[in-house]
Parts: sequence; C-alpha cells; structure tokens
Amino acid sequence: MNITKGIIQTIAGTGEAGHSGDGGPATRALINDPFMCDFDQQGNMFFGQAKGHTLRRVDAATGVITTVAGTGAEGYSGDGGPASQAAVNQIYSICVNANGDIYIVDRLNAAVRKIDAA
Repeated sequence: MNITKGIIQTIAGTGEAGHSGDGGPATRALINDPFMCDFDQQGNMFFGQAKGHTLRRVDAATGVITTVAGTGAEGYSGDGGPASQAAVNQIYSICVNANGDIYIVDRLNAAVRKIDAA
C-alpha cells in the first residue's frame, strides 16, 4: 500500500491459490493461504504460506519472489540442513530479527524454528 497516496496495490499473488512463480515477479506468482509477514533490514518482505507449507521472500529492489523454506509438502524434517529442503506444517507466524535470522511458528508441528541468516 502506498501510504502517502492511500492507494492499495498487490505486492504478491494473483488472487488464485497455488504455488508457482519462483524467480519471477511476485505479482504473477501463485500463493497459498498467506499468513503473517515481516521485513528484513533491506526491506525484503517474508511471508508464510499456511496451506502452502513454505516461507517466501519478495525482494524489495526487484519484486522477485523465491521460496526460502519448506518443500510445499506438510511434514516435520530438515533441522540442521538447508531451510529450502525442510518440511514444515502451516507456518503461522514469522519474525525477522535485526541480524536477519528468521523465526517461524511451525504451527501444526508445535514448534518454533529458526533459519540463520547466511
């Protein structure tokens, strides 16, 4: 939303549920049940997809969307490995701290998980 002008605009998604579009414009990507968003120090937006079982990122400079965590399939695995290969089950809430670490509430796994910044 452009607060100075009061104009609302879509940042991510097309209005159709799904999971696609990684590497392309976020406004052309399909997203599934987005839930909660937060921003890092560079203004990049992160949001969880509850039914999509992933954490996605929209680059502030380019508007390109990528999947940061989760495979898209519900489950509980991957601790100690790459976040993109971990299974989660309904990301319900997220928080990005000043260091860029991302905390996710992995709701149906009854866990809070951390993704270390690079």
